[in-house]
Amino acid sequence: MTYLKIITTGIVLYILLLQINLKMLEKRIDFLVENIDKYYQQYGSYPNNFDFISTKTDFTTESYCDFWDKNIAGYGNCYFVKNDKDYTILVMGFSSKILFSSHNKIKEFNSNKYD
Repeated sequence: MTYLKIITTGIVLYILLLQINLKMLEKRIDFLVENIDKYYQQYGSYPNNFDFISTKTDFTTESYCDFWDKNIAGYGNCYFVKNDKDYTILVMGFSSKILFSSHNKIKEFNSNKYD
């Protein structure tokens, strides 16, 4: 019976951590989208990167923002692609990822489109 309680507690904690991870990724992607849209309204075009938000100076990884960047809400590595009239953002966390495309304004959780 004790093993069952331990296993159940472990599963509940794991699911809780997955939900927290997704919420933090969603918080980061929402923050980025909001700031990119503000940038577009102000300058009439989308930015090429997150330099106007992020303070990242070490680009040894391809991510445009540090995983724990304090200037950007939430956490996760950010990948950004700007096209002619839209953009795509991928935010990757510990075990999940969220993909956002400005073309259709849809957030795709754990999408494998750009792996």
